[in-house]
Formats: sequence, C-alpha cells, structure tokens
Amino acid sequence: MVASCRGNLWRFKAERVLAKFERATGMLLSRDLTVLLKIAPTFHPQYGFSLNIEDIDPSYTLGDLAQQYAAMIDRLTGEGLLRLNAQLPAPFDIEHVIVIAPEKAAGLGDFRADADRLARTGACHFIITMPPSKAIMVPLRFVPPSLLPCRLLINNTTDYLT
Repeated sequence: MVASCRGNLWRFKAERVLAKFERATGMLLSRDLTVLLKIAPTFHPQYGFSLNIEDIDPSYTLGDLAQQYAAMIDRLTGEGLLRLNAQLPAPFDIEHVIVIAPEKAAGLGDFRADADRLARTGACHFIITMPPSKAIMVPLRFVPPSLLPCRLLINNTTDYLT
C-alpha cells in the first residue's frame, strides 16, 4: 500500500524559495532531482491533508549530485573511458581564429566576451585586428605573422594565406 498527499508551494513563498535554490545549485528545480523539503503538514476539512513547502535545502541536492558525479567518474575510470578524449589531437580548424573587423562593428563587444571565455578554456586562440577603414580587401599586414600560413574561410570556401 502506498500513501500519497498533495504538496503546495504557495506563490507568496515560491519566489523566495526557488530563487534561493537556483542561486545555490545553479539549476532550476525540475523532475527527478532529489530534494530535502522543510514542510508544514496541514488539514483542511474541505480539501483534506496536504503538505505546505516552507523551504528547500540546496545542500542536500548538491550532495546527491556530487554522489552521482563521483559514481559516474568511477564507472568511466573503471571502463577506461575517462581520459580518451584528452588523447585526441585538437582539431586544426578551431585552434586559431583571426577576426578582421572595424573597431566599432556591431556585436564585436559581445563576440569578444564569448571569444575571451573560449580562450580562457584553451579551446582556441583569437586574434582580433582592425583595418584602418572599411576596406573590402584586407592587406596581409593586418594578419599577425605568427599565424601565417593559416587557413582562411571566406564565403564557405577555404583559402590559405601565405
């Protein structure tokens, strides 16, 4: 025999409780997460027995996720799979990226933020250079010599700068 009851997270508490959980765990509350709830049992003559959710303990969920992560690492290590990707050479086409754009190009600031995040991980290296004007042809003097020869992708065709 299985007993069940309704659980309520009332709107006036939901914003505070969910925001605290999301800040601490970095994820949204969703199905299949293991959570520890602080509850208050209630009984209403018309609606019956229910549990009002007062708070969610994020450290309990993080502990459960850490255990799942450790089990996954152990399994991958035992199967000899954990370090296989590290043995592969990095693909050439994402090691170095040259961006030639006007200094005040729309979206360049957003692109730089993304490029900086990728560069910090070591995924690729970006060189951003600004030609003196909006010239269609960019002289090779704006491409750092350390990146020559380098594959250049223009209009879905591959050329080589030499």
